Amino acid sequence: MQTFAAHMESLPATDRDAIRGAVQPEVWASIEGTNPFGWIPASTNLVCTRAVAARLGPRRTQQFFAGLMLSSFETALMKGLVAAVVRVAGRDFAQYLGWVSKGFGLMYKDCGDWAVTERAQGSATLEVRRLPPDFALDRVWLESSASALGALFTLVRIEGAVVLREVDAREGRAAFKVRWSEERARDD
Repeated sequence: MQTFAAHMESLPATDRDAIRGAVQPEVWASIEGTNPFGWIPASTNLVCTRAVAARLGPRRTQQFFAGLMLSSFETALMKGLVAAVVRVAGRDFAQYLGWVSKGFGLMYKDCGDWAVTERAQGSATLEVRRLPPDFALDRVWLESSASALGALFTLVRIEGAVVLREVDAREGRAAFKVRWSEERARDD
């Protein structure tokens, strides 16, 4: 969540101030007062995610969460994992999808498990299971997750899209359809 708060600093002051104002000051204090490897209640993420979406609207919210994920790739927590995955997978996008659960597990505690459930050339379905009810019922958070997953396309330098395909809140499950260009990486 510290990366989340730091990423907000890239927003125009009016947006940043509005988002900060929409969340209780003690929430920000808990984020800022936790060490980088400490756990913050997952509900904190929901509150902050809703505040961003309420202020920025759908298109800018999507950009915010894709950018946030790219920023997360550079944190001490994720940098080693991302570097290892890039070495192993190279530019084969399908190989990155299996690593989503590892990254998600580093960022969220007790908030579900990700798995690739379908795979074809240029497409796959990613499912998260055992989501807590608050997450499974929160469309804003689910859409922000789709945006964050889209950051993988930037990492691999290919074109693609992620769409929330199905939600079963009672079962704590959500499915995301991922499609990408089979063409090799975009020019650097």
